[in-house]
Amino acid sequence: MSSEGLEVDRHRVLAQIFNLMREVAPQSVQENPDISFLEAGVDSMKLILLVTRLEDAFQIEFETDHLAPQFLGSPASVAGLLLDHYLAV
Repeated sequence: MSSEGLEVDRHRVLAQIFNLMREVAPQSVQENPDISFLEAGVDSMKLILLVTRLEDAFQIEFETDHLAPQFLGSPASVAGLLLDHYLAV
């Protein structure tokens, strides 16, 4: 896939993550891919809900190893995880 195609996919994935963030934490209106979920108002309980919504939206099931803070720290880290491990063609 071209780097342009990867960038389009990244933007699409990030847009979906932001939409889901707004569902679980309506106050998270800032669309900054590098903001931590905690800074965006997504506490641990909301993060669990967000993970469930991500699994439903992308029709995946996160591996237990991927439920660690380095993978679920920010929208950018989740997008990278999804693109690298779950949405790869």
